[in-house]
Amino acid sequence: MVHTVQWTNRERIGISGVQAVDAFDEHAVCLQTTCGSMRIEGASLRIEQWAMEQGQLAVVGTLGAVVYADAQKKKERRHTMWKKWFS
Repeated sequence: MVHTVQWTNRERIGISGVQAVDAFDEHAVCLQTTCGSMRIEGASLRIEQWAMEQGQLAVVGTLGAVVYADAQKKKERRHTMWKKWFS
C-alpha cells in the first residue's frame, strides 16, 4: 500500500497508507502508516473521513505539524553510529 500525504491550506490533511489510528483528540492524531508511526498536531482537529479498508484518512482543523516517530529514532541511531566510528 502506498503512503501519501496531501495538505490543503493547513486546514485539511489527507493520508493514504494508514494501517491504524492509535489515538486522537482535538490536539493530536496518532496513527500507524506503511512508513511508520505518524503524529498530526494542531488545534480543533477532527477526523473527517476514515476508510479503514482502503487505508485512507482525512483530518480537518488547524494543522500545526506532522511528525514521523520512526524517522527521529533512525536519525538518532545514525548520529550515534557516526559518533562511535569517529571517537
